[in-house]
Amino acid sequence: MDTKLGDYVIVHELLHFSVPNHGKLWKMLMRAHLGEWEKLEKRLNGMGLLHLADSSSTLHE
Repeated sequence: MDTKLGDYVIVHELLHFSVPNHGKLWKMLMRAHLGEWEKLEKRLNGMGLLHLADSSSTLHE
């Protein structure tokens, strides 16, 4: 896996220690840490890996 995609998964999950959902605050923090994180999300989705990156966090929503 590309390092940037790995960073996306790690930051995504670590943010859930502070923010239990994917609301405005979570998105703002993703942008602060990763810049245009949506592009990384699209790449993961295209690889069929997005559900893996997001599966544990959906329990918090």
